[in-house]
Amino acid sequence: MENNVPTLTTLTLHATRPLLSSLSSLLSLVQRKRTAFLLGSLFSITLGVISGVLVYNGLPDAGVRAKNKLHKFVRKTPKVELHAHLNGSIRNKTLRSLCHATSTPIPSVLISDSYRSLSTCFAIFPLIHKLVNKPAVLRRVIRETLKDFYDDNVYYLELRTTPRQLQSDDTKQADNAAANDNWLHPGGIEAYVEIVLEEFERWEARPLPAEDEGGVVRPNMVPRLLISIDRAAPVSNAEASVDMAIDLYKSGNR
Repeated sequence: MENNVPTLTTLTLHATRPLLSSLSSLLSLVQRKRTAFLLGSLFSITLGVISGVLVYNGLPDAGVRAKNKLHKFVRKTPKVELHAHLNGSIRNKTLRSLCHATSTPIPSVLISDSYRSLSTCFAIFPLIHKLVNKPAVLRRVIRETLKDFYDDNVYYLELRTTPRQLQSDDTKQADNAAANDNWLHPGGIEAYVEIVLEEFERWEARPLPAEDEGGVVRPNMVPRLLISIDRAAPVSNAEASVDMAIDLYKSGNR
């Protein structure tokens, strides 16, 4: 007579069969989900790349509209600028204009307004120092810089610049001074700082528009000067700049 009493193994198999079946179904589902997820991700990445290429090349105007919308939002956001380089804020158009006026070859980097690396930006500074060498040019750069920051909705601006000696705007005076090996603007670095402060005062005294393009009335931008020191120059230059900054501070009217 056969023994019909179920063994422990048989009982275990019967008990675990539903569990194994559920696990098998779950693994199959996970595998299908994983495949679908991977395919979906691959599709999304491909679609994103195609969209990016199309937008970059300017085929649809949706990307342009989005860029303009972001640009407008950033411009309208109130800002505080605590470390802006005066010479680093000069307009490309102004630099090209000054190159033409002085018969200076225009570097290729100034031909377009495309992206520049930090090293490329620093490489332009010697050219800026060469071109911004007279009071009239300095005043132009300051006025344009203040206007540009104001248009970017900056409420408080600290401009950093290193005082330098300037050539005279008067050609005859410059020619006479050149004969004596001294064709620098009278007053030295003090004259440079005076010009900056005068332009700041002129800016703050200007009449304000009733409202901006968005119909919003905003206060005038407050400009302030940070006198910087050229670490490559002699110590005496740094001492002169520091003494001048202290004197201006003590005078209480600047």
